[in-house]
Amino acid sequence: PGTFEFLCGVVAFDRGDFNTFIEHATRSQTVIENSGQYNAIMLVSLVNANMFVAMGKLEVAEKLLAHMRDSYLGPATSNFRAAIALNEAWLAERQTQCDRRDALLREALVSAREERAKMRLRWFRDAIAALLPIALARDIEPQTARRLIREFNILPDSHAAECWPWPVKIYTFGRFALLLDDQPVTFSRKAPKKTIALLKVLVAMGGLEVDEQRLIDALWPDDEGDAAHRSFNSALHRLRKLLGSNDFLRQSGGALSLDTQRCWVDVSAFERLVDASGDLEEALSLYRGGFLADDTEASWAVVRRERLRGKFVRAAEAVGRRLENAERFDEAIALYLRGIDADNLIESFYQGLMRCYGRLCRASAAASAFRRLRQTLSVTLGAEPSTASRRLLHELRLS
Repeated sequence: PGTFEFLCGVVAFDRGDFNTFIEHATRSQTVIENSGQYNAIMLVSLVNANMFVAMGKLEVAEKLLAHMRDSYLGPATSNFRAAIALNEAWLAERQTQCDRRDALLREALVSAREERAKMRLRWFRDAIAALLPIALARDIEPQTARRLIREFNILPDSHAAECWPWPVKIYTFGRFALLLDDQPVTFSRKAPKKTIALLKVLVAMGGLEVDEQRLIDALWPDDEGDAAHRSFNSALHRLRKLLGSNDFLRQSGGALSLDTQRCWVDVSAFERLVDASGDLEEALSLYRGGFLADDTEASWAVVRRERLRGKFVRAAEAVGRRLENAERFDEAIALYLRGIDADNLIESFYQGLMRCYGRLCRASAAASAFRRLRQTLSVTLGAEPSTASRRLLHELRLS
């Protein structure tokens, strides 16, 4: 009878009939606890508590989970500790008790190192999906968190960070790199240029719903129509084989897309953070140089490269000014130096350095920053610093 009531409650919950769920959950708890069957008590109680958290009945869930920990958890039944702590952590997250959440999440993941405890977490995918990104972001047992994500095939949301164990990671800032399961792709022979070029062009054109004809025109501009399509299909087949799955690249209506739940691309993460006025400092940490900097002759990369460069400059200037206004000059200097390392032709970064050095009464360092700017512009572009930079140097000398 208890099992029947429990299953009726699960069905009612899945249908969104929460009043009926509460009735069945309450009856199932009473019957199951009176049965004395330990595993059934733990399973029914934990699943019911999980559903109470999901529907926002936090006080009910809290009492149920506390009862499980106090009455049933012991040395001989420690394999349930991970499941109890996980649901308590999810409850704490919903109650915005961050310190308690992190402590319980750590307990759950430490306990999940044991195989039997780990397998019980499969019952609670909603809690797992909500908490494992937090574990990675806060460096809470990250190795265990990554293993659970892979074994349970937990898909990230659109805002998952670089630290998520993405099956595919693509880096394009400063250099091109392709990682599969966090391992760099290497080639025993010569790298397949057209295969890699297809991936680069797809990213350069946005990575989503890119018209296949645009890809063909970029990579095989001199081939006849049928021959160009055959070359494209061949390169696409090899790229899918290289990535290890057809799922990572999707074709629909003559367009090609990267699967955004399985592929992480540094430029996409950068633009999402910048465009949404999100964590600009995190965005800046992703920019490690010009977009596909080695592909200087590729016309299909130029437009995206310049747009990304502009966004990087504006974001860095915004963060730098914020630091300067807060008189956090050492942090601003570190930011401007990092910006110069990524792109040494951005004159505003040198100006920011000069302002900060001036506020710190480091006149010689400000002058050195100006000399570095002048030499870089002269050697690279055959140009001189702007009037604004010369005026700033003059004002710093006067002050």
